[in-house]
Amino acid sequence: MSQQRDGKQPSGRRLRKWQAMRATITEAARAAFFDKPFDTVTVQQIADQADVAVGTLFYHASSKAELFFLVFNTVLEQAITEGEAAEAALPVGADVTDRIAVLVAPIEGLRHGKHAANMTRYHRELLFSDSTGAHRLAGIELVRRLETRIAQILCEAHGVDPDNEAGWFAARAIFAALHFDIASPPAAVDPQSGAGRPGDSGLATQIAILVAGFAAFAAAEAGTSRDPDASRFEEPTTSTLIPTTQ
Repeated sequence: MSQQRDGKQPSGRRLRKWQAMRATITEAARAAFFDKPFDTVTVQQIADQADVAVGTLFYHASSKAELFFLVFNTVLEQAITEGEAAEAALPVGADVTDRIAVLVAPIEGLRHGKHAANMTRYHRELLFSDSTGAHRLAGIELVRRLETRIAQILCEAHGVDPDNEAGWFAARAIFAALHFDIASPPAAVDPQSGAGRPGDSGLATQIAILVAGFAAFAAAEAGTSRDPDASRFEEPTTSTLIPTTQ
């Protein structure tokens, strides 16, 4: 059986050879993208580094963008795994905002590393590319994994049914804030060191606001909101929008 494009593994006796070739190509792509900006790397350079023909390389990734996803998916997955472990290690009853902040901290930290420019590009391509390649889709699944955990934290803390789509919407809003923080314009990165500018990006505050909003939603759903102005949870009616004439 021949090798397949876009990460589909062969079966049978050729599997180990396929895996070894995938590892070689991945390492060559990693070396290239860790050393240079995305736009300056060519597929031929990666093929030369891996000592394979370009055609062989395309059996493992159908384009340069897919090679890029292949490399930085591993970076994102490692950061998610680190965040999950750190969040799980928090004491029982830890503040919800703190739990989510700890969960996403390793991912946010990627914006300060020496590969910050390519991480910015990765996040933009991951969410806004029109590619349907296997490696981009694998990256999207990593995002869903993170959003799912955020939704679980929110729903568990506020007694909301985990099947309630509100938890998912809130989790997506939190990831959107994280994504915007990482995928900010290159001007936010120090051109000399490659590190992000010092100072609070505001992400922690955004998370706190979104968590508070979800808490208010949960309280309203349970009918236990302490807000004296309960009407703020209602849609405005025509009479509140158009003044009456005397």
